[in-house]
Amino acid sequence: PVEIQLFPLKFLKTMHQNSVACRIRRTEKLKWCRRHRTTGARRSHVAIPRPGNTSHKFVPPTASPSVCRDGPVLSAVPRPPTPTHPNKLPRVLSARELFPSFPPTAGRRDSAGSPSGRVPPASAAVRMEPPAPPPPPPPQLHLRVLDTVRLSPAPQPPASSLPLSGLDADRNALDVSFRTVRFFPAHPVSLDPLDVLQAAFADALGLFPQLAGSLLRDDGRVVLSGAGDDAVTLVLAATELSVADVDADRPDSPLLDRLAPGDGGPAALALQVTRFTCGGVALGMRVAHALCDGAGSTKFLVAAARFARGLEPEAAAEPLWDRRELLGPRNPPRVVTPFDAVLVTDDDVARLGPYGAASDGHGHERLARECFHVSDARVEAIRARLAADAGVKFTTFEVLAAFIWRAKVKANRTTPDETVKMVYSMNISGLLDPPLPDGYWGNVCVPVYVALPAGDLVGRPLAETASQVRKSKRGVDEEYVRSYVDLQELRRGEGGVTAGRRGVSAFTDWRRLGHSEVDFGWGAPDAVLPLSWRLLGSTQPCFLLPYGAGDERRRRGFKVFVAVPEEAVPRFREEMDEILWQDEHTGCTSVGKL
Repeated sequence: PVEIQLFPLKFLKTMHQNSVACRIRRTEKLKWCRRHRTTGARRSHVAIPRPGNTSHKFVPPTASPSVCRDGPVLSAVPRPPTPTHPNKLPRVLSARELFPSFPPTAGRRDSAGSPSGRVPPASAAVRMEPPAPPPPPPPQLHLRVLDTVRLSPAPQPPASSLPLSGLDADRNALDVSFRTVRFFPAHPVSLDPLDVLQAAFADALGLFPQLAGSLLRDDGRVVLSGAGDDAVTLVLAATELSVADVDADRPDSPLLDRLAPGDGGPAALALQVTRFTCGGVALGMRVAHALCDGAGSTKFLVAAARFARGLEPEAAAEPLWDRRELLGPRNPPRVVTPFDAVLVTDDDVARLGPYGAASDGHGHERLARECFHVSDARVEAIRARLAADAGVKFTTFEVLAAFIWRAKVKANRTTPDETVKMVYSMNISGLLDPPLPDGYWGNVCVPVYVALPAGDLVGRPLAETASQVRKSKRGVDEEYVRSYVDLQELRRGEGGVTAGRRGVSAFTDWRRLGHSEVDFGWGAPDAVLPLSWRLLGSTQPCFLLPYGAGDERRRRGFKVFVAVPEEAVPRFREEMDEILWQDEHTGCTSVGKL
């Protein structure tokens, strides 16, 4: 560091006079040293006169620093040490170090009365720290495509056109593909994981042949078309990075986006397997949301994992289609549930789709993707407090949805009279009579809505908002499901049904989708991450995600991926602090390296 000394003008004049005196005395000293052959070590010290001393007579050094022939020895100051780095300057000595007996400036305590002994502001020493070195550049993902394989189901089904269910035909799911990536540990044996996964997916397609088809429109409806020679594209790739170079706690990382097939195209399914230098594997998947949701796609992966381990699929979970029969509209369709309270028709949504119109009228909002580490202990404390306030027990999801929804609205500084909405997906497999079969792998979730004025949401106690979420869950029954399916049928031609173009927060819980069952023989995934951020008609989703099977943080909590407007991120982080981990208490860090 460089230290700059600032002195009053009067003091600088005294310093100049003293420097002249020092030059005269230095000349006398050199003459005396030559006569007495004083060593260089002794010549490295210069005697400095006290201020006010007009005598410039040289005082020769003696063996004892406290005794002098001609009088008392003056303070001897050694030279500044030689800098150890060519870019660093030597430290400049302060006035107090040069002149210990110099009268202190008015209003300043001396070193005996001041713990720090600093010079007052008028003559303070300003320490300028060198700039910090720039952070290292993030690792670049250089993918090397090893092969592109087309996997066909065996036996190949005949050409066909299959109808979708009423939930599959939801406008929020049509024309939308969902992308995910899963990270797996290194294979413990010498088998090439790419070969293992390729064979496993080929076997699983025999049970799910519809995934090799394409989505097409037929007479105003979206159907699954099979041409008889369909196949799924599987990209086999490798990278020079290790899995540890990928940050699974950074949802905005550009590395993640390259580990799965991109959007686009009518194909129902596309796969990508990337091998890392450490032996770890990333499995990326893109699936048409109109064909299945997270629960359905996980069933396909579980079947492939069982084949990889040499097991047969469970007979009770044999895949079946029957979508129109199980979740088709009634004849005639009728809507009993009052969805008009939260859903409206919007021309821009009809023209651009539910996500193309998700803006504020002046262009798309700039959204940031954030990751938060939620503490189970802190959430349990809030649950207990809210239960005491409301007199009922709340689930973790009810508490979190209410808490995060309120935090987002407060951070966005929404006007009090604006109506804000939250929507979450709810699995209805067991709500129907009879329940859906275990082998059903289509969309099995319905959207559930809660709407409140922003002022009420922010101003009321959190227990009241959690009660609203709890009430909305208990309002979902078979009639709710059938009415929602019939609503899709009645408004199929309109195409502009939406909960709103802005101010809608979406929530989905991935903690219990069966990720641990996706084990290809070398362990469950270390992480499961979403790569698509369009959910339930909202571009501001919130995902509740589990930690990986081998992550010790799994015992303490889970993580939340959430999208918020960029300008609201600092305020949102402050609102979220109550439920987050405190590293000094848990012993865990929030580093997201796998």
